Amino acid sequence: MKKINIFLASSGELKAQREKIKELIRTLNSKIFNKDDIYLNLNIWEDESKSIQAERIQNNFNKLLEESEIVIVLFYTKAGKFTLEEFELAYQNNKMRKKPWNLFICFDKSPIEHDIIRKRKKDIEVIHEIEDKIENDEQLYIKYNSSDELHTKLHDELVCAVPEIIKKMPQSSPKKQNLSTFNSKEDEIHLNNYLYCNRHEQVYKFKESFEQLYLTSNKVQYYIIHGQAKQSHSELVNRLILEAEEIVEENNWDYEIVKVPLQCEWDFSGSINKCQNTIEKSIKKEIKGICEASKEKLDKPRILFIRYMIDGLYWDSQHIELLQWYFKSCWEKINYDHMFIIFFEITYNNFFSQLLCGYPCIRIQTHLKKLKNQYKEQCRILPRLQSFKYSYIEQWLHGKIKLDTGEIKKIYKNYKFKKSFKKYSMEAILNHLKNIEFEYLDKRLSGLHE
Repeated sequence: MKKINIFLASSGELKAQREKIKELIRTLNSKIFNKDDIYLNLNIWEDESKSIQAERIQNNFNKLLEESEIVIVLFYTKAGKFTLEEFELAYQNNKMRKKPWNLFICFDKSPIEHDIIRKRKKDIEVIHEIEDKIENDEQLYIKYNSSDELHTKLHDELVCAVPEIIKKMPQSSPKKQNLSTFNSKEDEIHLNNYLYCNRHEQVYKFKESFEQLYLTSNKVQYYIIHGQAKQSHSELVNRLILEAEEIVEENNWDYEIVKVPLQCEWDFSGSINKCQNTIEKSIKKEIKGICEASKEKLDKPRILFIRYMIDGLYWDSQHIELLQWYFKSCWEKINYDHMFIIFFEITYNNFFSQLLCGYPCIRIQTHLKKLKNQYKEQCRILPRLQSFKYSYIEQWLHGKIKLDTGEIKKIYKNYKFKKSFKKYSMEAILNHLKNIEFEYLDKRLSGLHE
């Protein structure tokens, strides 16, 4: 069995998060890594012996840290001297390519009470300095607002990091892949994790809202997705549909998911009344067959997804009026037994960044905030889509396909990821990754690639 040591550093105030991480490690060991003969060994300071030691107890913790392949550091309002010592040791060792090979710095961004801000002002300033230091070094860190969000983000990071760590560890007798055990379902899960752009923030916000609105018996849910054009809006919608399907299955909800989203018309070219009529007719046309089928008593009601495409280039006050009408009264005139998830996808044109310092984008986002405040019980605005990070490509190449150095160099050369990936739209990068996946999948199945 291959053992990977994980060291968790944090102050005593974050006990709930440490328990959540313990639960995460247990889940990963039992459900994901067990079949690959991998065991994650978590080291936490409160689990260590409390007996008197011959030397300073922190020295023992530091040794554990330096023997760990992964270190996780949590910060909130306390910056204890031992946690800071562990952070500095892990950070410097990682920069020198020594253990820990993977370092995850996590900052709790949940609201802080005024009394605590006053009492721990110096500690909070130190924590902000650590954030600035990481950003100045052009490194990444994790922000979270709840234990559940931390659980989700660390889950994705560890699933990605562990295969790369295994590659670095000494291998006693590498086994050839048994093609008879090839699991297409596992490949599908990997594709979901990597090819759908690792949109942690958007996925977490959707999952949280989807369950919450379902429990309030809200039959129509509205989500606004916004970001630069060609940032793979469609792939994010596909990811969210898969997440919704998992939630329905896990909770045994009495609904059947329709995976293919419906495309309805969003008309804003005429008078308000004309546009409203066009939108209503489009909805009825798209769901007519489903509603007729429900009259024949389907076994289960369905969850259907509807997409509206809105080009930010043409955004004006009429869009606001239409959205207000849509949220308030559009669906009141439509009889249905199903649940509908509505995605409004707003794309910012590429030239916005050069026009008035991006003012059109700011204007749209200001309007969205007003809509959110006005219809917060129905509408959720997902975090804005950002540029694709090179680290996602690197993680995908190492973690998913397990390529050696020579093969990765060929891919860098063919697709120019290393030097000019920022010139690609996310849509183009996604297509490149799919081509790489299919190429190596074919080789694996034919026995040419292990």
